[in-house]
Amino acid sequence: MSFASEGSQPALNSEIRQSAQLARQNRLIVVFLLLVLSFFEIHILQLIQVTGFDREVLGAKGVLRGTPELRAFQNRVLGPLLVACLVKLTGQPYPPAYASVLSFCIAFPNFLCYFLAARVTREPRKALIVAAVFAVAVVFVQDQSWFFLWDAIDFSTMLLFAYAVFHAKNDLRLLIPLFFVELLNRESADYIAVWLILSAAATLIFGDAERSNRTTLKFQAGIGAFLLALGIWWTHTIRHLLFKHSFDPKVGLDLKHSADGQWIMIGSNFSVKTFSSDMTEYTIAVICTMAVAFMIYRLIVSQGWKSYPIACLIGLMTASVWVFARVIETRVWLDFLPFGIFYAFTAETRLQQTLSEADQDFSASTERLAA
Repeated sequence: MSFASEGSQPALNSEIRQSAQLARQNRLIVVFLLLVLSFFEIHILQLIQVTGFDREVLGAKGVLRGTPELRAFQNRVLGPLLVACLVKLTGQPYPPAYASVLSFCIAFPNFLCYFLAARVTREPRKALIVAAVFAVAVVFVQDQSWFFLWDAIDFSTMLLFAYAVFHAKNDLRLLIPLFFVELLNRESADYIAVWLILSAAATLIFGDAERSNRTTLKFQAGIGAFLLALGIWWTHTIRHLLFKHSFDPKVGLDLKHSADGQWIMIGSNFSVKTFSSDMTEYTIAVICTMAVAFMIYRLIVSQGWKSYPIACLIGLMTASVWVFARVIETRVWLDFLPFGIFYAFTAETRLQQTLSEADQDFSASTERLAA
């Protein structure tokens, strides 16, 4: 027996080495496929957005000077700061540095999407499909109006946020740092704070939390309320203090909008003129809204009260788009894609598995009764 064990050891070691080598090769294949996917996504987006690129560069550069295109863009400093750092490190002009950072911010989320999907599903092939679907959806929800650097950064932050909502809803170690990163990028950070409040409140009201857990949930809700107040104060203050004037003389001091640059677009979004003049983009907006409504309905049916925080969050995000954004600029629907991805490939998949298991149990019970 000892001789057999000694003789089989080299063969076992060889199999382990081959298995490790095969795993490395598979990882390299995944990286290669994701790079190819990212290249085509970047190329297509460049073709779609070529007409507005120069103006977007001026707007990003103006954020750090107090001269963005609009006052509402003044608090979106993360992307312009990254570009400015690259310019300082490499010495290249601002436009190519902007293009480099933008390309990275488009490509990186595909790798992040793969990693998060693989973490949840434990299926690398399925995770690769999820990343491909995400990239295709990003291209689909595009028009020739605008695509800003902060939109591309949102791909990553919202992927992490959607992952937390569906799979780590009370993980403050993820959500609090994510809030501050997104706060430098866009005012969408307030949604993270709202989520902390909603997820805690739902468990306190509808759940059966223990006394010690209730204290933790109250603390989480308090943190969420503090971050929400901080986010609102930051956005208003930065826009008020830093904004000087638009780089576009026609916009000037941006007096058309409110004191902090906030748009009120609900009247325009529901007007016949908007629908008739931009029918294709308006149709995409309606499709996105219907998809969100269907997702909320399915979540409530499958998860009951546990879905209320998600339903309220996504409902609030949808209402905000229709009230404060131009729905025909289809980039405003990009933030919903990560939620749709995680719903379709995790929550809905689990629901289908549950329904399938229930059907099997029902069939088995019927057969036993018949016998």
